[in-house]
Amino acid sequence: MVKESLKLGLILLLICGISTGLLAYVNDLTAPVIYENELAANKAAMLQVMPSAEQFREVSQSLSKAFDKDGNLKGYTVKVSPSGYGGEISMMIGVNTDYTVSGVQILSLSETPGLGAKAQDEAFLTQFTGKNDSMELKKDINAISGATITSTAVISGVKEAIGIAKAEGGNK
Repeated sequence: MVKESLKLGLILLLICGISTGLLAYVNDLTAPVIYENELAANKAAMLQVMPSAEQFREVSQSLSKAFDKDGNLKGYTVKVSPSGYGGEISMMIGVNTDYTVSGVQILSLSETPGLGAKAQDEAFLTQFTGKNDSMELKKDINAISGATITSTAVISGVKEAIGIAKAEGGNK
């Protein structure tokens, strides 16, 4: 009985060890591809939210300076992740040098389909263009019907991005 239990335990240990090794191997194979895809998606988002820029210089993991073809500073792109109703909302925000919004793009979210997921709609996101950090829900931005928490989270993320850009702008 003891020998049988020991044998089963060793077999289980061997199976777990092989499975762990295979998972680690697959992770090592796919990690560079996933990283490159994420970089490409971020670059595309940066171009979308800061269309007047042609080059970007990373300042930190979440902040890049945007320059035109002549090397003139056009603004900043900031990646933020405020908490919405269904979890984090990953966003890329373009902020002009006058600290107004040049664009907003939702990179990922897990909000309620048909309600909070409408935060990705162009009609909602274009409301932010030209706004500064004094914007308010209902006064400047129309909330998504039935998704006030999501709407508030997006506004919070945009304000956070403007604050990050202002802090960097003061460090010229």
